[in-house]
Amino acid sequence: MNQADIRPPVPPYPALRDPVERGGMPRSGKRHSRAGLVRKPVIAITIGDLNGVGPEVVLKSVATPGVRRLCQPLLIGPLEIFEWCAKELKLRLRFQPFESLESTNPAKAIPIYDLGIFHPRDVRFGTLSPIAGTAAGLALHKGAELCLQRKALALVTAPISKSALNLAGYSYLGQTELLAELTESENVTMMLVSNNLRIGLVTVHV
Repeated sequence: MNQADIRPPVPPYPALRDPVERGGMPRSGKRHSRAGLVRKPVIAITIGDLNGVGPEVVLKSVATPGVRRLCQPLLIGPLEIFEWCAKELKLRLRFQPFESLESTNPAKAIPIYDLGIFHPRDVRFGTLSPIAGTAAGLALHKGAELCLQRKALALVTAPISKSALNLAGYSYLGQTELLAELTESENVTMMLVSNNLRIGLVTVHV
């Protein structure tokens, strides 16, 4: 993908073609397959910034057995870049394009909602790029959409570059503000959560 091909997105951002034709995620997060078995909750995970730690953090997380025991990860990002990064990191992971919840078999491969217009040659580690910003923005948009359609129970966002996001034409201070608009939420709070603490920030990105 050439930088000349990048065009700043204009709200409302164009939704990527969704291959999911039916179904949804119940409020409990549990979904029954046709065989009657309870599936794990689907957690959408964005790729983050292509030129940063995003892809590495995502792949090392889903390679952890504990994560796979708790949920069914659904990665959102370019399939080719995920495959290339897994190979570079020497992670033995298999992937499959995400088509529907019913057709997904997490025992065989990790499902990926493919943002197919990006390629490994677009990756320039440690640099600011509107290409990386566009990929991060589109992944956030699709992740929010899947959650609102109840096809994913929650959204986990990998680290992004706010500067790259702005270079791509997204006029937001960060992911929180973008997700607030996508979900049409008037009041939002960034919260840090641990086993013993719940911290809501009074100010962000000052």
